[in-house]
Amino acid sequence: MVFNVNSARLLACLTLLSHWSPVVWAQPCEDLDTQACALLEKSKPDLCQDNLLSQSACKRYCNFCPLQCYSCDSFNCNTTAACYPGEKCLTHTTISTIDGQKDILTKCSSPEECDGRLASVVIGRRQIGKRNMAVTCCSYDLCNDPAATTGSIRPTTGSQLHNANCPSDHIFDRLTSLCMKVMDTTQETFDHAQSMCQAIGDNLVIIDTHEKNVFIEDIIMHTSNEQVLMRGYWIGGRNHNDTVPKQFEWMNGTPFLYANWGSGDPDGNRNERCVVMLGPDMYKWSDTHCSNMFHYICERQIPLTAKQNDMSVSTTTAPPTTSQNTLSVCDTSGGFMLHEDGQTRLCIKLHSHYMDWSHARMTCTQQRSDLLVVDTNTKLTKVFNKTRGHEYWVGASVPNFTSDYTWVNGHLLTQGSSLWEPGQPGEHQEACVLIEGTQPSLRGTTCTHTHRFVCERSLE
Repeated sequence: MVFNVNSARLLACLTLLSHWSPVVWAQPCEDLDTQACALLEKSKPDLCQDNLLSQSACKRYCNFCPLQCYSCDSFNCNTTAACYPGEKCLTHTTISTIDGQKDILTKCSSPEECDGRLASVVIGRRQIGKRNMAVTCCSYDLCNDPAATTGSIRPTTGSQLHNANCPSDHIFDRLTSLCMKVMDTTQETFDHAQSMCQAIGDNLVIIDTHEKNVFIEDIIMHTSNEQVLMRGYWIGGRNHNDTVPKQFEWMNGTPFLYANWGSGDPDGNRNERCVVMLGPDMYKWSDTHCSNMFHYICERQIPLTAKQNDMSVSTTTAPPTTSQNTLSVCDTSGGFMLHEDGQTRLCIKLHSHYMDWSHARMTCTQQRSDLLVVDTNTKLTKVFNKTRGHEYWVGASVPNFTSDYTWVNGHLLTQGSSLWEPGQPGEHQEACVLIEGTQPSLRGTTCTHTHRFVCERSLE
């Protein structure tokens, strides 16, 4: 076996564990060594099912600690709270329909509150005192960050592929043969939106299956530059008759056999005849006045033969294996984003809350990622364009105060690397590495200091 810094860290963890004492470990809910826990799990996949190891040495890594959530009523939040068992992290956002004023509340919350079963919280777009409200809940540490970073990203669903019959400015889903274009730069009435779609050879989108609804929701979430509270999209559903209950049809005249209505929709107002998909209401559907102004989604009908040909190819041809034909996919769950620039493709999440280096890495590993490896000047410059103005932890440190800085993937960060700022690296008391906030360069600092941090997922 090759004895390296990872082996040394693992052996150190096991040595300390051999001197385990219930008195010592019963107090703080922390890991003996988070990095060692991550290493140990690779050789011992059932680590978190081992009562001794998980409950003593790797308690936080194995999620046996109380869930930590932000707990504030402002966007600049550094206050956290430990939740009771079963609770989740809640983000409750409101925006004034008069002056655009935004307010936020973050806290631990019960499942009933997250599901909208308590009167104190209203989910989705429901006017209360001329304010729109949205509620989201999540279940990993500090996932309700009120200052979560957003950016321009590329949709990365696994079924998104090229189709010769789908225009290049549209998005194609092989699973459902849906060819669509999200029109989010203008807002139109329902009828004008349909006319705008027809002008490019499309119609308002028909969402007649759950799979289509999921795909469209995913594309909007990962491409829209709008605030969630402002995301409303006309789809091709309409009630043509003055009837109650309403009888909705798609643009091709077929009735609704699948629907994704929000709570209370459709209602009994006969004048609300057109259907909109609402981001603030978890992309549920609502019936509303056709004269209202929303973004819209166009669909290009793919000829049946083209659909059949595409499916026949996908089932009889081996998947391409060269990087020329296949791009790896970024798992965008949990707020990760794919950032592309030429040959550089990064699946990352910027965390704007402050942690020391070890806890930052622990948070990344809990999200199936690790601190970012910035091993080229191209990567460094690209990430700096996202982090400019603030310092962010990245995945390099001096394990056990040995002589060399090492990335979390085991590669060395040499002292002579051009990635360092002038005069760096410093003393080994500055054993962890961050990206500077004023220039695209790296700097060492004390690991117990707190900074923002960048997590990176492997492209799959």
